[in-house]
Amino acid sequence: MVSKLIKSAGNFFISAMLFMTFLGVLSFPIVAKAADEPDTTTRSATNVTDESAVLNGRVDGNGAYTYAWFEWGRDRDLDDSTFDVVIGSGTKNFDIRITGLRENTTYYFRAIAENDEGIDRGSILSFRTDRYSNFYYDEDDYYYSNNDGRITSDDLTAITDGATEVGNTSAQLNSLIISSVDSPTNAWFEWGTTPSLGNRTAEMSVGSLPAVRHAHTLLGLTPGRIYYFRAVAENSYWRNYGSVLSFVTNEGTVEQNVNTIIIREPVIVEIPAPATAVEENEKKDNSVEDQPETTRTSPIGANVYGAGFLPGSLLGWLLLLILVLMAVMLFKYIWDHSSKSQK
Repeated sequence: MVSKLIKSAGNFFISAMLFMTFLGVLSFPIVAKAADEPDTTTRSATNVTDESAVLNGRVDGNGAYTYAWFEWGRDRDLDDSTFDVVIGSGTKNFDIRITGLRENTTYYFRAIAENDEGIDRGSILSFRTDRYSNFYYDEDDYYYSNNDGRITSDDLTAITDGATEVGNTSAQLNSLIISSVDSPTNAWFEWGTTPSLGNRTAEMSVGSLPAVRHAHTLLGLTPGRIYYFRAVAENSYWRNYGSVLSFVTNEGTVEQNVNTIIIREPVIVEIPAPATAVEENEKKDNSVEDQPETTRTSPIGANVYGAGFLPGSLLGWLLLLILVLMAVMLFKYIWDHSSKSQK
């Protein structure tokens, strides 16, 4: 009985090993798909009116939890953004309505999606809002309002003034904005290194005053280069472009070290031959004979050899006076002493 059990167990073990080997030969590797960053597509805007539009996009989450939104604005900088929309891990179309837009104005936008694997931005598309329903155009491109009367493009003017405070790497752009309608106005500058411009400054509100001066300082310019610019103004009725002007930044000052070379004429030095002993003796005799006579001066300033013993300076006269006084006192002392001896 025991031997049968052992034999049965052995046969089962061998059969199990063969079965597992057979499965290993026929098995195929199973690879789980890893999550990836989303794929984002921007789609055209719909339901565009004079003050609103619906932005559309499509996102594939690629297996990871994903959310999406739109960036938009009146230029390609896309300064505004919408709220987030949950996409999930699969593929989903989404749309968001934006409001408060300006009539007859071009807007740019794109869809963006993000998950734990990364962020993906769609292409930038554009749309233009409708004209306000209370206004219409005639053949001369004039506005007519059912309420406010006639409004023309001349009611808003951007005048480009010359650049000032031009330095090596900076310059101040200037403009005058004139408006004859009571509508808040924004102003900015377009600028670049070619007449096609390509850059723009931040918009600044200049209010609804009849005339406002607008200035903006550009920094980080290249020395010695020409730049072009123009003023732009826009209100709820119109956008006006000023003339394109230009300026040239100052050349940068480059200091160079210049080594000055001074060329002098050569100096010829003659070295005499060594003198003999006889010549040395002759030189000594000649040097003694050639010496000029010297005039000795008294320490007290009197010219002994010339004008007699007379002081030649104030100090001399002072010393002479002291000597005379001492002589008088000495004579008086001797006289008094001799008188006492005789008594």
